[in-house]
Amino acid sequence: MSEPRQARVYFRRDGKRVIVATVHHTPKGILVEGEGPLSLTAWDDAALGESVQTALEQSSLFTRDLPGMEPSYWPALKVSGEPSVRSFEVGFIRIDLFLAGSVVLIDGTHSDKQLKLRLQERFDASPADLARKVGRMFEILRDRKF
Repeated sequence: MSEPRQARVYFRRDGKRVIVATVHHTPKGILVEGEGPLSLTAWDDAALGESVQTALEQSSLFTRDLPGMEPSYWPALKVSGEPSVRSFEVGFIRIDLFLAGSVVLIDGTHSDKQLKLRLQERFDASPADLARKVGRMFEILRDRKF
């Protein structure tokens, strides 16, 4: 079995910024965001899709000492410029991506944590097609269209 590959995309609620983070995992299955997530204030579908595919490809086994596990240590929070965990969670919508064989699973969770939504796209689809699916998940969660 191949090792899991994961990424996260955080859209600012107003749609003016996106953060793409690689997610690594420890041998015990603990998820760790990679340092230096990509922060974009302007993008097109192809650029966003390529960034997401790259983040998934870079996901790997994390063997160093774990950084702090508290949310205040999250690299995406640091790069966002938000002053607190709470303002980050309110200001950004998180979308989780998982590479499962030849398919990318795109998961979104409604803010009340009671509803989880999933879209999927082939990993070999064009980067623009992948980005459009990720963007659609953002719109659904932001506008609560379900």
